[in-house]
Amino acid sequence: ELMPVLGRTEGSRVVTQSSSANWLGKFDWDDLNATENYKPWAQYAMTKLSNVVFAKELNERVKAAGLKQPTVYSAHPGYVVGQLQAQGKIGIGEKFMYFVMSPTAGTYETGARPALYAATSSAATPGAFLGPTGWMPLLKHLKGKHSGEVKASKLAHDPELRKK
Repeated sequence: ELMPVLGRTEGSRVVTQSSSANWLGKFDWDDLNATENYKPWAQYAMTKLSNVVFAKELNERVKAAGLKQPTVYSAHPGYVVGQLQAQGKIGIGEKFMYFVMSPTAGTYETGARPALYAATSSAATPGAFLGPTGWMPLLKHLKGKHSGEVKASKLAHDPELRKK
């Protein structure tokens, strides 16, 4: 098992990769794998919400067990244009957003900053959702701003949902 190893390894951390799209996520418990009604962006948002939910619940379980580690975080990269937008099968709305937002998008390097912050910073609060901060947070990487705690979906804070 991994948890006993992480529990006795000084400074161990678990970091999940999410997205600000977690705010759009919701769970269809009757069709969780979307076999009946697949919508790419809805599934993307649900999986990113799932990553935040997992991190929050794992953090609570670590605390409840009285362990000091691992510390657990989730992070989102800000707006980064990758292969999903550039080559994925997207509709006209997404193509328009890609055209409008691409000039302000971060690079893979700037997108990695929040996850690296979660993995290495002593200032990161265990259980936090981390990403670009400040006004226009998805674009903050353009000014080299540091990562910090940002708000996750209200669903991620629901202890009953986290146990499902």
